[in-house]
Amino acid sequence: MYGLILPDWNTSIASAMNQWNPDFLAATHSIKNIDRDFIEWHKGRTRYAIWALHVDDKCWLQHLHLAREMLMSCLLSGKQRMPHITLIAVGFVEDTGFSDMVSQQKNILKKCQLKPFELQLGRLDSFSSAAYFSVVDLASNLNKIRNAFSSVMQEERNVTYTPHLTVGLYNAEYPTASLIELMKDYENPVCPSIEINKMSLMCFDTKSIFSPLEVMDVFEF
Repeated sequence: MYGLILPDWNTSIASAMNQWNPDFLAATHSIKNIDRDFIEWHKGRTRYAIWALHVDDKCWLQHLHLAREMLMSCLLSGKQRMPHITLIAVGFVEDTGFSDMVSQQKNILKKCQLKPFELQLGRLDSFSSAAYFSVVDLASNLNKIRNAFSSVMQEERNVTYTPHLTVGLYNAEYPTASLIELMKDYENPVCPSIEINKMSLMCFDTKSIFSPLEVMDVFEF
């Protein structure tokens, strides 16, 4: 029915339930993603911006490749964006006040006096819309930056922030239990921590969920 033939629910999955993203479990099924032009969202605006961290570590990218290969039949096909960890959504580049907003954010970053910090690659997990690797931020530096930004902006989506490295978007409504069965034996990555010493302001073309990321600015620390 769902194009995914997997073993039935069993006790091994039940015992592993508490290891997964609670929102993913609560959804019972994944969300089917569609690569189309979401005009009702962008309303003619062509570029959307985010602050993000570029990931280019060989070990992290190897696990990203392996997970994509394993989940290939479940993921929407298309050229993936450059591997990155989204820090916070900024908004549409064409909106009035965008440049002022970015200037305020950069001033906040200067006042934060950030020092290089480390992030670790966590386990394979999932949202209802996409599979991902969790990102472990032991010192909560990412949340500190996000909290500092909250003085000048509020994100459009009021959801709990989960640092992650996206594996891919689901191409159909798969039962959560089936996806867990598929992913549960993936061995937790053992990779070196990556040092973060800069943030990039990136934007993408709003006409496609696979449009590449373009670096607009870089803040180094």
